[in-house]
Order: sequence, then C-alpha cells, then structure tokens
Amino acid sequence: MAWGEFDPGFAATPVLVAYREDEVDLAAPRLVVPGDIKGGRYVSELTSLTVIDTGK
Repeated sequence: MAWGEFDPGFAATPVLVAYREDEVDLAAPRLVVPGDIKGGRYVSELTSLTVIDTGK
C-alpha cells in the first residue's frame, strides 16, 4: 500500500486493524481496507505495526 492511498491530502482511504470477524476473535490481527472488494491490500497475520507522526 502506498502512502498516497491513506494520506488525507490524497485518497484518504481508511485502514483498520481487525482483531475480530463476525464476533469471533482472529488468531492474529489483520490489516483491512474497507471497500477493497478483492482484498488485495489486506495483510493477514499482522505481527507488528509502526505508527509515526508526520507532523501534519
């Protein structure tokens, strides 16, 4: 996934970290992009996530 896809100044696509699906806990967290019909930007079995403040 490129920065421009979720940057508010460009596409601003929401990105979620899912821990549950259909009220059932997932074995590992999953990165999910709502509206992505084919699931090409999903990341299954997420092991780490780094969040940075870009100062915007």
